[in-house]
Amino acid sequence: MNNPLVSIIMSTYNEPYAYIKAAVDSLLAQTYSNIEYIIIVDNPENTEAIRALKTYESSDERIMLHINPENRGLVYCLNYGTQLSHGDYIARMDADDISLPDRIEKEVKFLHSHSCDMVSTQMIPIDEDGNTLPREGGPVYRRNHSLEKQMYCENLVVHPSVLIKKSVLLDLQGYRSIQSVEDYDLWLRLLSCGYSIGIMEEPLLAHRISLEGVGRSDRYGQFLGAQYVRFLYRMRKRTGKDNHSEELFEKFRRKYHYYNRHAKRNYQKAYQAYCEAKIARNRGDRIAAFKLLGYSFLISGLRRRHVATVMYYKLRNFLVVSF
Repeated sequence: MNNPLVSIIMSTYNEPYAYIKAAVDSLLAQTYSNIEYIIIVDNPENTEAIRALKTYESSDERIMLHINPENRGLVYCLNYGTQLSHGDYIARMDADDISLPDRIEKEVKFLHSHSCDMVSTQMIPIDEDGNTLPREGGPVYRRNHSLEKQMYCENLVVHPSVLIKKSVLLDLQGYRSIQSVEDYDLWLRLLSCGYSIGIMEEPLLAHRISLEGVGRSDRYGQFLGAQYVRFLYRMRKRTGKDNHSEELFEKFRRKYHYYNRHAKRNYQKAYQAYCEAKIARNRGDRIAAFKLLGYSFLISGLRRRHVATVMYYKLRNFLVVSF
């Protein structure tokens, strides 16, 4: 199959029109032309975006627009988009990111040449205005070591850059509702079932980083979600399946104080101080950075647990995978 149809699925909720336009234009300008572009609006009150997207749909037959009657969430939108798709491959896209012109073409070629079931690329961080940001230290893919062991410790996949075989996505029954980490859960299930993931070292996506949203995001929820997904992975390794349910996930979060308002408030303060420490470090104010970092560590037990766990998995990844 030299030129398979690729179905690109993008969900938009409340992104500014300028972001959506940049995302849509970047995909319509792809060097790989055999695409269909499924856009799901998950906010029926976002009239400006809907009006603009209807104009796009009427001018380009590759676009399929669906407007949810009410907010249904990302997992629903991605799974519904898969149902609507006709392609052999599914590509992901976020409404505030920008795909490089040859992204889809290079991903399809990589998938064929490496006989993978899914491929992810690297990304270029950009700010709200589209300016390139410096790369901060993050998970590093080591080509000559077990990807599954690395993925258990750290999520190496850039979700909006993914291209995956539709048959694999259907076999895994799509995404599951595990808040903030539905993608990480899917990747580990994919590997558990013997499917393969390819990691391209070339950045083919400009990924927008919202500095305003960092302090407000549910970082502790994301951390607990990743821990829960690893728990399910270990269960599958032992028994061949997991028993995920919304009730089990809620029980897991209650066990680790997710609903303790006081603890969560202190965690958010600690994380905000950590972000401010990075800013101070970048501007060369090491004393302020050190004070903020110390404050972020002392104020929250949840934050200390988070940091300690992340360091444990980084060390485990280095020791288990490298030697």
